[in-house]
Parts: sequence; structure tokens; C-alpha cells
Amino acid sequence: PEKLYGIKQCEPENVVPFDASLVKGAYQNLSDWPLKEQMDRAAEEAPDLVLHVGDYLYRQGPCAQGQGCTSINSQTDPSMPGEWGDNWHGWYSDFFEPSLTLLAAAPWIMLRGNHEKCDRGGHGFFLLLDPRPLPS
Repeated sequence: PEKLYGIKQCEPENVVPFDASLVKGAYQNLSDWPLKEQMDRAAEEAPDLVLHVGDYLYRQGPCAQGQGCTSINSQTDPSMPGEWGDNWHGWYSDFFEPSLTLLAAAPWIMLRGNHEKCDRGGHGFFLLLDPRPLPS
């Protein structure tokens, strides 16, 4: 319908879908991370609103040897998280830095995905994206 509850509905050509063909698998080097390209492309569309349905955090652990993604590991202290994990470094690398243009382009509604379960990326989700107080 053209309007639902008095609100004009988006036409299919106004939707920028996630391009899953750009994601290569369990380990991916930051230089191959496709999110910035997708976010920049979406920002060019000058959206009125962005609805993100979750899965912001992908790199939950260090890159294993031989996987071609060791740049995400801490280069100065192997015992410390690098560009991965449920901490500011991981969230910035996986979501915030590549999304800067689209974050600035429109208001967002951010839903929690299965990558943001309490035991995986939940702390960062509640601290950085959820508008409610951090659960106890």
C-alpha cells in the first residue's frame, strides 16, 4: 500500500540491501572488510532513516595463524585485544569506522542481532547502541 497507518511506505528501489557476496567467511582482514563500501553507497542515496537489523560485531577473537588476517591482532602486545572483540577497538573496527558516512547521513534505528548476544557482543551493544541503561 502507498500508506500504512498514515505513513508513506518505502518503494523497493529506495532500499539498499546487504550484499552478502562481499563477505568472505570466518576470518577477514580489515582491508577486505566490505562494510565501508556498502555504507558509503547507502549514504549516497541520502536516506531519510536507516534501519539496521543487527550483527554489528563480527571479529570476536584474534585471527588464527595462516588465515591472512593477522592485522586485526595486537601488534604491540599479543595478550591484548587488537581490532577485534567486544570492546571499543573491535566495535570501532567492525562497525563505527566503516559506517561513519551513513551514521552522519540519517537517523538510525538499531536492532540487536545474534552477534550481540550477552556472551558475545552484548556488552558493547548495550553500552554503545542501546538507548536504555546497561542491564545488570
